[in-house]
Amino acid sequence: MFADHKEALVVEYYKTGEIDTTRMKSVDAVQSHCPDCSYRQGGRLSQFSKFMKQLLFGKTK
Repeated sequence: MFADHKEALVVEYYKTGEIDTTRMKSVDAVQSHCPDCSYRQGGRLSQFSKFMKQLLFGKTK
């Protein structure tokens, strides 16, 4: 099993403009995650991050 942040850090960043590094390291901020789900989530969050960057900043890379 992998550790998974209950609220993905990239989502938190675009929601609040920062990442709470104290909460990020807390055991209460994570849950278990199977490897396949983790890989799929990583792909989706990568797409989300690219979309948000394009939407907010007009950057493609």
